[in-house]
Amino acid sequence: MIGLRLAEPRSEGKTLSQWLVNQDPDFLWIPNDLYGHIHDELWYKLIEDPPTTTASQQFQPESPEPQKYRAIRALGTNALPTFLNWLVAKPSVWDRRRAWVAGRLPRAWGERIYPGTSGLPPSARLRIAALEGFEILGTNAVPALPVLSNILFNVDSDLPVAWSIAQTGPPGIALLAEAVSSGTPAIRDRAALVLGLEAASSAIPALVSAVERGVLSYHVLGALGRMGCEDPRLTAALMRQVNSTNELTGFRMEVLLLGLQGERARSAIPALIRRYRECSDPAALSDRKLFRRIIRRLDPDAERQLPPSPTDETDDTWP
Repeated sequence: MIGLRLAEPRSEGKTLSQWLVNQDPDFLWIPNDLYGHIHDELWYKLIEDPPTTTASQQFQPESPEPQKYRAIRALGTNALPTFLNWLVAKPSVWDRRRAWVAGRLPRAWGERIYPGTSGLPPSARLRIAALEGFEILGTNAVPALPVLSNILFNVDSDLPVAWSIAQTGPPGIALLAEAVSSGTPAIRDRAALVLGLEAASSAIPALVSAVERGVLSYHVLGALGRMGCEDPRLTAALMRQVNSTNELTGFRMEVLLLGLQGERARSAIPALIRRYRECSDPAALSDRKLFRRIIRRLDPDAERQLPPSPTDETDDTWP
């Protein structure tokens, strides 16, 4: 049963923990840019001058060592109960107390007195190890999907749960698409983030439908932008938002994505010009810069309807 302490399976002389749990005190897993700077990636697409690599390209999980891969694959579905328990691991009372004390000591002292309390807590390391295990098992982990679905929808879960689901292949991607359609905002956004990272094009209809319903979250729009979605329904939904008098989202994600839709979005230019002219406050420089760039992208001649461009509205750095 999930949540119970299980005897760990062994393979090639090691337990699953010994194969998969990273004990490096400095282990950080993934950079914040991977999920917190999607707007940068869309901006680079917009100006057609991308950096050498984007955040999502920079993070490529290391290929499993051949021996590790062989050991986990040999266990097969026998490893799933342990992985599922790891995914719901929470800090124990003792772990929280140790971390609290260690956090108030110089790092070297805290690590010496309470080894393992620096960096990520043990429970987070277990969830990340479970994700790696699901990645190794791939479609062989499909039998775990019913329990994974229950964790996703009914447990206070985090990113490794949704990403573990994606590792099971098309059935997992379909489950995440369902989460975009019917999950809470937190579940929906977690699922959308993973779908974008996995470039799961089969989930585009669910993501577009969400936008049509007025869901304009950072991660839903970011997933569509990362996948390079060009869908007439998406364009129409984005244009309705820009044409309305509604407030725009943070980082103007719907505007960024609209700018990537090409000629089909040209009819939004009058609304973009209106939005530009409404940005008269000096603090709105970043918005003016963004609108100018997108208007130029959709129709260079339309930019002539704007006032002469100051230098700080024409450089190619993120607004």
